[in-house]
Amino acid sequence: VYETQDVDLISDIASKIGDELSMAGTRLTPPDAFVLRHILAKARKNLAIDLRNTGIDLLGLEQLVSLPNVTLFRAPTGDTIKLWQSLQHRGGKALLRRCMEKFTINPLKLRSMKDVDDLTALIQIQEEGQLYPCTKESSFKELQLPAIRDLHKIEFALGPVSGSQGFLKLAELLTSFPCLQHLDLEALSENKIGDKGVEKLTDVFPNLTVLETLNLSQNSITDKSAEKLAKALPSLISLKTLSLYSNCISDAGAEYLAETLPEMKSLSELDVKYNRITDVGAKKLTESLKKCPGMKSIALWNTTIPHAVLEHLKKEDPRIDLL
Repeated sequence: VYETQDVDLISDIASKIGDELSMAGTRLTPPDAFVLRHILAKARKNLAIDLRNTGIDLLGLEQLVSLPNVTLFRAPTGDTIKLWQSLQHRGGKALLRRCMEKFTINPLKLRSMKDVDDLTALIQIQEEGQLYPCTKESSFKELQLPAIRDLHKIEFALGPVSGSQGFLKLAELLTSFPCLQHLDLEALSENKIGDKGVEKLTDVFPNLTVLETLNLSQNSITDKSAEKLAKALPSLISLKTLSLYSNCISDAGAEYLAETLPEMKSLSELDVKYNRITDVGAKKLTESLKKCPGMKSIALWNTTIPHAVLEHLKKEDPRIDLL
């Protein structure tokens, strides 16, 4: 395209680019990045571009994200921090500020310990005032990195080998995200954060004031963890959906949850399927529902509960979900 120097062709291609352009997973060599920049510069609209998993070098990254019409970009956090450091070293204060303001990580999926470490480095920049160029009118303390401020969703998918260790690190970072609404600690990965992870998580609950969805499925949560969880859950004042699917919760844990449900005024959906709850715990939860007018459904199916009992409980309260 570039070699043709056909202005009409390049303008036509640029006009067909949407508001969001994903190059994720597409190899971008330096010549590719150069041609892409040439085309995007002709686009007469603001663009959000995703450059993750492209292998783009720092020069190419800088050339693309510095375009005036690129107003938002995603790239590997580690590479983005390297770009910021390079700009700071070269004294590119204005461009550094623009690049920091354009960078986004939402929604964020953590797949490795490196992802967690890169997120830690990003928060250190925020907390320690590293790199961020302040104006005369404002100090760094009055500013926040948009990437951190605007993060709404985190998916944690390190798996059973690194999940427990990785989550202990992540838990220390959660209070840095003032707009976090969705925290998925399953992400189909069986992270197995266990008792230690639950304890760390409940410590930060009071700070997660806008959290609406919490997925703790397949995390080896026991009755001991369920007790700590139940005591802390009311501090999640915005929580609407809680999933505890496929853990190790038995009747004791179900009773702890039943006691706290009436205090959770915002909760509308609870999933405790595939645990070790028997008819005893199921009855406790069903009885608790009478004090929870805002609850829409509770997924209660467990192999340890006789089907006849489940059918009876559903007749008693149609909010019991057997699927």
